[in-house]
Amino acid sequence: MRKTYLLLCSVLLAACASPSMDADLQAEMAAADQLAASEAEALQRDYDAGRRYFESGRVERALVEFDYAAYSGSNAAAARLCAIYGEGLGIKVDPVKGVFWCQRAARAGHAPAGPRARHLFETWWKEEPM
Repeated sequence: MRKTYLLLCSVLLAACASPSMDADLQAEMAAADQLAASEAEALQRDYDAGRRYFESGRVERALVEFDYAAYSGSNAAAARLCAIYGEGLGIKVDPVKGVFWCQRAARAGHAPAGPRARHLFETWWKEEPM
């Protein structure tokens, strides 16, 4: 019984450890990683800390690191926040934060952020007939 319980717990933890992403989203995250490599060393450290937390499944802690890096000027962190909030990776979708960070990442030249901001806006704020 104990072995079954431990096996079940380890399987569940492995499944929940890192939010699932399709190939396009993985490519977008890789592009953000490349963008981070061109940023200042301090921003890179904060971004890398957020990436490590995110990949280990600690999304809430990753958001703290990415928020700090993005508010400090990291365009790569803004791109990651765009994807996390916009797609609901490990958290509930937050369209307001998603649009905010997607617009910021798009202004910095992160190509996938613009269409995601548009999609979020069209999905969550539908125009109603008068």
